[in-house]
Amino acid sequence: MERIGPAFKGLHPQVPRHAAYPAPTLQKEIWDKCLALLAAEPDHLITERGHGRINRWSTWMATAAGIDFPYAAQIGWIRRDVFDLDGVAISKEITLAITSSPPAEPARPICTPT
Repeated sequence: MERIGPAFKGLHPQVPRHAAYPAPTLQKEIWDKCLALLAAEPDHLITERGHGRINRWSTWMATAAGIDFPYAAQIGWIRRDVFDLDGVAISKEITLAITSSPPAEPARPICTPT
């Protein structure tokens, strides 16, 4: 987890310059929410094999309750792991998403690779 912590250093909400917004507090709120979220199994897991590699996408979603971010309704964490065909890890990408879209029915994958 130490490798992903510094990525939050540049996280600042897009608010007017005159607004006083506690970025360090926001970072802690988001980090605390993400750690709790990542302790559970992913909400969705999709694996795809092609182009000489194996891609695995894991997603976690939660309400943004407890995060003081303007209009935030949901928070999501997306992790893409890439492996060679022998299963050796090649890379990992992690994305944090915050949206004002309210949670609807439980999300389902749009498609499932065969």
